[in-house]
Amino acid sequence: MMTGSGPALSKPRVFQCPKCGEYINTNMTECRFCHAPINAQEAQAAAAQLDKANKVEEARTSDGSGMRNMVVGGLWCVGGIVVTAATYSAAASSPTGGRYFVAWGAIVFGAIQFFKGLLQVMSE
Repeated sequence: MMTGSGPALSKPRVFQCPKCGEYINTNMTECRFCHAPINAQEAQAAAAQLDKANKVEEARTSDGSGMRNMVVGGLWCVGGIVVTAATYSAAASSPTGGRYFVAWGAIVFGAIQFFKGLLQVMSE
């Protein structure tokens, strides 16, 4: 049940019902799941606490993982290129020819990981 009384309702935020634990918005006068009465001040306080917890979680997850993905991806890609170049050089300098190894898996994986990290860094 929504209320329309009061001068102007603030933007609704969500919080957990103290009785049943379901998420409801702060403009409710009673829980739509268990029909427990909701105190507006307690609802705003609970929503503020949930907002604060969400900001802490958001800060924890944006811990530079994009930069780490760029470094790891770059190392894999460069390592694959070095292995390919070294085995090609050895094969080319051999008097009987020889075989070389193209480390395409490491190169492709590294490039994908690098660009994934780049997108993460750009979106932060």
